[in-house]
Amino acid sequence: MHLEIAATWGVAGLEPIRRACLASDGSLVACGQGSEIGLYETLTAHPLPRLKAGRDDILSLALAPDASWLVAGSGSADEWVTLRLYRRGQKWKQEKKLKAHYATTALAIAPDGQVFASGGGEDDGGLKLWSAEGSELWSQETEGSQVAELAFSPDGQRLAVARWGGNEEWAGQTELWSRDGQLLWAFPGPVGAAPRAVGFSPDAQHVLSSWPEGLHLLREGASTGFLAGQSGCDEALQGAPVHEAWFGPGLTRAGSLVLGWGPDLKLWREGELLWRLCPLPTVEALAVADERILIAGKGALILRDLQGAERASYPAAGEYPRLGISLRGAMGAWGTSQELVVLDLATGELLARSSEHNLAARVGGQVVPGRLQAHPAWQLDCPVLFDDLVAPLHLLDAESAYLPGADGLRRVSLVDGQVLQAYPWSWLPTGSALRGSYLTAWNGGWLARWNPSTGELVDQCQVSSTGMVAFTPSGERAIVLWGGSARLWDMREKRELAALSLMLGPDTATSLAAVDESTFLAGTLKGLLHRLELRP
Repeated sequence: MHLEIAATWGVAGLEPIRRACLASDGSLVACGQGSEIGLYETLTAHPLPRLKAGRDDILSLALAPDASWLVAGSGSADEWVTLRLYRRGQKWKQEKKLKAHYATTALAIAPDGQVFASGGGEDDGGLKLWSAEGSELWSQETEGSQVAELAFSPDGQRLAVARWGGNEEWAGQTELWSRDGQLLWAFPGPVGAAPRAVGFSPDAQHVLSSWPEGLHLLREGASTGFLAGQSGCDEALQGAPVHEAWFGPGLTRAGSLVLGWGPDLKLWREGELLWRLCPLPTVEALAVADERILIAGKGALILRDLQGAERASYPAAGEYPRLGISLRGAMGAWGTSQELVVLDLATGELLARSSEHNLAARVGGQVVPGRLQAHPAWQLDCPVLFDDLVAPLHLLDAESAYLPGADGLRRVSLVDGQVLQAYPWSWLPTGSALRGSYLTAWNGGWLARWNPSTGELVDQCQVSSTGMVAFTPSGERAIVLWGGSARLWDMREKRELAALSLMLGPDTATSLAAVDESTFLAGTLKGLLHRLELRP
């Protein structure tokens, strides 16, 4: 018998969305993910073929008002090429490569689409104006600083610049330039702070500059007002009229359309969410049940079928799900080192959430603190914080759970903390799960199984080393991922059945799950999902 990769799903090289833009005619959305550009038709979210942009990550991006061309900025890994022009014909293609800055960190296209501006980073600090065809019109250098953001005025005759000083002693500043390259004024920002965004008020009389402390309203180089704590994409949608045309960071506007980005990509029209895309920069955790796969990455949960087709996606605030996820019936659970979230996968409704050491659940429409009130049929495998330690939690019912300890595993009451059953072992378990009629666990070089009812250690198997481990639904087999290879073990016979090299080039496996006795899933750093199969 041997293991082989039977299928791969996902988009190769998928990275977090660090930049996104919206054509002012409302027809196209572009986003930068790693060294690629994703293009989507606005109203349908239909993807167009992705564009490659060299070896470096995309640091800045701008779309022409009529969506006929775009410009992307990056670092200088490709022989100092940091600026690329793309033109739309029957299909999008790269038209020109330019050596603009050490790194091109900011871009803006004028409303008439005839010129664009670029700003440099990495202590370059340069500011350049280009024709739409890529000819340099003027250049200004300011060493030791970084251009964070650029914005043209509605008439295209002025350019607002948010500049970061580059170190803790040098204050950044907001600048206003004329289209012909004259500095009109500069206003200093907080010392050591990095600006977040820059833009113009609806009447174009004020330049709006965002810093960590809030939003400055500037006119003729002087402050005329200040709004504290202006941040957050969703909050800005309901902001005061004074900044209704200013959005950022991570939010931009074209007419009645508002585009937001970060862990995901969202589009609103007149306050209504039209669509949401949840790219997974990393498959951090996997759970499989009932021919469905629940996949967790930063900021999102995605539900797929076993053929790889996406069925639903859910927002999930917080950091990476370092402790895993769970899928039982219509319930899905997401766990981080800070919280546990339980979702109804049919409706997306939040059913329960734990924060720090406190569990809270929705019961009969009310939030009940103290412990997770769950139906016994859930039997969720999910994490909690316990005795100041992060530990996997396996809910047997609404009132008890399995927790690891230095002397093995314990079944503990969630009501009073009493130990209901002990499962002695010579090793501290680094992971455990209920599989079939067994309680399974693993450590650095061992796999083990107990009788859940009696606490008897049924058998244990020594393996070379354990990184990620997934027991099959019966508990009779375990797949172990370590050092770039996947190895399948038979627990009853205590022997290796098959092995497969998973050296995935620049990619790395990050998560593992067992579908059945011969089918397994491995998620990767680049957002891919590999289906492994055991074959004769």
